[in-house]
Amino acid sequence: MEDELHDDLLSLLPRFLGRLTKDELAAFAARLAIVRVRGRELLYRQGDPSDCMHFVVTGRLEVWVRDRHGDRRLVAHLSSGDCVGELSLLTGDARAADVVVIRDAVLARLGREDFDALVQSHPDAGLDIARFALRTLRRGTTQFVPKVRNIALVPLDDRVPIAEFGRRLELALLHFGSTLYVDRALADALRDAARPSHHGGDERFVDRLLDQSERARRFVICETDPAFTSWTRSCVAHADRVLFVGDATHSPAQTLLEKALLESSADPALMHNELVLLHASRREPPSGTATWLAPRAGYRHSHVAWEGDRDFQRLARLLSGNAVTLVLGGGGARGLAEIGAVRAIREAGVPIDAVGGTSIGAIVGGLVALDWRDETILQSCKHAFVDDRPLADMTVPLFSLLAGRKLARTLHHYIGDVDIEDLWQPYFCVSSNLSDSSVRVHHTGRLWRAMQASAALPGLLPPTIAGGQLHVDGGVLDNLPVGVMKRFIGGNTIAVEATVKIEYSVDAPEFPSPLEYLRSRIVGARDRKFLPTLPNLLIKSTLLGGASGRNELREGVDLYINPPVRAYGFLDWDAIYSLVDVGYRHAQACLRSWLDQHPELRWREDFAAPAAEAVTA
Repeated sequence: MEDELHDDLLSLLPRFLGRLTKDELAAFAARLAIVRVRGRELLYRQGDPSDCMHFVVTGRLEVWVRDRHGDRRLVAHLSSGDCVGELSLLTGDARAADVVVIRDAVLARLGREDFDALVQSHPDAGLDIARFALRTLRRGTTQFVPKVRNIALVPLDDRVPIAEFGRRLELALLHFGSTLYVDRALADALRDAARPSHHGGDERFVDRLLDQSERARRFVICETDPAFTSWTRSCVAHADRVLFVGDATHSPAQTLLEKALLESSADPALMHNELVLLHASRREPPSGTATWLAPRAGYRHSHVAWEGDRDFQRLARLLSGNAVTLVLGGGGARGLAEIGAVRAIREAGVPIDAVGGTSIGAIVGGLVALDWRDETILQSCKHAFVDDRPLADMTVPLFSLLAGRKLARTLHHYIGDVDIEDLWQPYFCVSSNLSDSSVRVHHTGRLWRAMQASAALPGLLPPTIAGGQLHVDGGVLDNLPVGVMKRFIGGNTIAVEATVKIEYSVDAPEFPSPLEYLRSRIVGARDRKFLPTLPNLLIKSTLLGGASGRNELREGVDLYINPPVRAYGFLDWDAIYSLVDVGYRHAQACLRSWLDQHPELRWREDFAAPAAEAVTA
C-alpha cells in the first residue's frame, strides 16, 4: 500500500513541479512526510503561524474563512491532486483560513526548510507553486459553489429498503453525470479480485477504492451496513453528504448506529448529515417531522415518496447542486404579481426545489411549498386579501395603525397548523428581529406564524413575538433573501421582486401639509398632487432592504424577474387579477430568454398547470 501511495504522490506532483525531471521528482517526493488525518479534524486554524504546506494524495478538505464577526464562509473544496497552505508558506503570513479534513485523508507535508531548499535549487519549481497559489487566490474572489461527489446511505434500521432507495437515487443522479453504486458485496469482490489471499476488513483498500472511484465518476453512492462496521465507518468518513434514510412510519428516536457514528467522528458538527424520510405516496402530507429532527440537531431533511419519480429527481438536483430555487420579495399588494410568475415558471417546465420569501413573498412562497396548484393559490389569495380584507382592523395607533388580529386569523384559517418541517420541499422566510437587530430565518415551527412575522409591516401591523423577541417585516433588512437561499440550498435561483426603483417624483420645495394635500385632491386635476400617504410610506420604506439580495444573483446563471407594477399601489388588493396577469406575462418573457441559455433546466413536473388555462377571471 505504501508503494501505491508513493505512486499516487509521484503522479500528482508534476501538476505543481512540472519542470523537474523524473529523478528530481522522486528525490523531492522522498523529502515529503506522509501524514494520515482522520475526517472532521482541523488541519489549519485561521491566524496560526505557517510552517508547512500539504499536497492532498487522498481525501477531501474544506477551506473556511472567518470574518471579523466570527462568521464562517465556505470558500473551497480540496481533493486528490490539490495542495493547501502554499500561500502562507510563500508570504510568511499567518494562516488565512481554517482548513478542515472532512474525509479521512493522506497528505504529503512539505516543511519550510525543504520548501526553501527547493526554491534555491529549482527556482522554476518555486515559480510554478507561486503561479498555482495565484490561481487559487483568484478563484477565491468568486462565489464558491460546493459540490457533493461522495454520498453515504445509512439505513436507520434493517427494515428500510436501502438498496432500492439507492438504486432509484442513482438513476436520478445519472441525469447530471456518471454514477457508481458501491455496496459491501461489490467492495469485497473487488478487494478479493485484487488480492485473492487477503480476507477481512482492509480500510486502506477501501480508502483507495473510494478515492479512485471518485476520480473516475461524477458521483459515488456508498450503501452502508445497518450496523456500525468498518465498512460503514469508511463510507461515512469518505462522504461529502451522509443520508440517514428512515421510514416515516417508524420510530423517530435516534438509533444506536447514528450515535456510534457521531461518537466516532472527531467533530460531529462538521458532518454533513441529512435525514431522508420515506413515504408511500404524496396522497397524505408528512407529519411529525419535528419529532424526528429534535434529536438530530444540524441535520438537513428531505421527504421522498416512493410513488413516482418527482421526489427522487428533486433530491438528486439538491445533492448535485442543480436545484432550482425560488426567492420571492415583498411589495404589498404588488407582490400578488408573483403568483403569475410562479404560474409561468411551472408552465415552462422548470421545477421549484426550494422556496424562500419575505412579507407577501413569504405568503405566496408558503402556498407554493404547500404544493398548491396555481388556480388554488390565486383564488385563495383573492378570498384572503380581497374578500376577507384582513388589513381593515383599525386600532388605537399606539403600536400600529392596524390591530393585526384579522390577518392572523386569515393566515391560520387558510394554512392551518402545518409545520414548515412537514412541507414536501424546503422552505424558509425571513423577518427582522428588532430585539437584536438581525435577520431571523424561519425554517421550523408553524408556517402561518412564520408568515405573520415576515409580513408584519412596522407601523402598519404590530410586531410579532417569538422566543421573547420582537419581529417585524423581513423587508426592513432583507427584502429579497437570495443570500440566505444560497447558503441554505445553493443551485440556480429565480428571484421575483414586485418593486419599483424610482417611485415618487415631487415638484415642490417641501412636503405639503395634510390640509394642502387634501385641497389639491379636491380642486382641479391641474393642481392635483399624487403623494404617498402613511401606509404607502411605511411599505415603501420597508422595501428598501432588497438591494443586497439582487447583488447576490449570479449574472447569466440566476434569473431576476421584476414585473412592471408601477401603475398599481401597495394597497391595490382589488387589482389581484390584473397584477397576476402582469407578473405572468413578464415572467414568460424573462423565462424564454433564460431557458434558451439553460435548456437543461426544463423538467416538466407533473403538477404544472396546462398552458391554455386562463390566468385572469
